[in-house]
Amino acid sequence: LDVEKQRVDIQVEHARQAKWCCPVCQKQVGLYDHAEERTWRHLDSCQFQTFLRARIPRLACPEHGIRNATLPWGERGSRFTLLMESLIINVLQQCQTIQGACRLLGITWDEAMGVVTRAVRRGQARKQQRRQECHDWFHANCLQCLGLSLSGGSPREARRLCEALDRLSVR
Repeated sequence: LDVEKQRVDIQVEHARQAKWCCPVCQKQVGLYDHAEERTWRHLDSCQFQTFLRARIPRLACPEHGIRNATLPWGERGSRFTLLMESLIINVLQQCQTIQGACRLLGITWDEAMGVVTRAVRRGQARKQQRRQECHDWFHANCLQCLGLSLSGGSPREARRLCEALDRLSVR
């Protein structure tokens, strides 16, 4: 706690017996070493800026090599915790200007734009995942329609339905 600078620093460490998974294949792997200490801005505590400090564990995966562990509080490449990024997005949505939001949050314009870029990337990834799930569902139902058509229904109608479902799933 630094009252003069109005800052709280929290040192984060893991337990010695912690278990690790490769961020690529999710297989349990061993600890290799730790990266240099990094700092993430977190939600303010009693009007004091709060920062998490940690050395990211590096993992040894036989298949993917040495990789940084996935952290529960932050996204790769970000200097903010996920909770702070969420607050930044909410404030940006409510303010009339980016500069006004930056003044309220005590961040730079570049930091705000980095948060927006990561939020858009996460949203696009979620949208793509939902699109794929929808596509898979439509194709499964389309195959059921074709199966029904082979058992006495009209193959032409089943094919038209399948094409219509496919067009819907691409949107």
